Amino acid sequence: MLTASMGVRYPVSINRAPQPHEHASFAVPCSAALIEAAEAHVAALEFALQHAADCTVLRLVRAEIAATRQRVRVLRRYWVPKLQTALITTEFALEEQERSEALRRRWAERSSS
Repeated sequence: MLTASMGVRYPVSINRAPQPHEHASFAVPCSAALIEAAEAHVAALEFALQHAADCTVLRLVRAEIAATRQRVRVLRRYWVPKLQTALITTEFALEEQERSEALRRRWAERSSS
């Protein structure tokens, strides 16, 4: 099963295929210690797999954080100043256009009177 956090998809649980000897009865005689050691081995393997998955998730999230920081930096250093300049230029052009239209209206009113 997958989930997502901060735009990164990662697995929530680890599915490990059981080995052929895990659930089969042993053909050779074995002791209780051997059975307990095998069970401990399986548990350790599952913890190791989960740890590896968690480390992968951490690496992916850290990479996404670094990429997001870089995007924010580009926005702040390049796009925001560029857009602010364009806004100021457009506002100035609109003000000039309004002034010229007002002047034309006054001239039109004077010439019609």
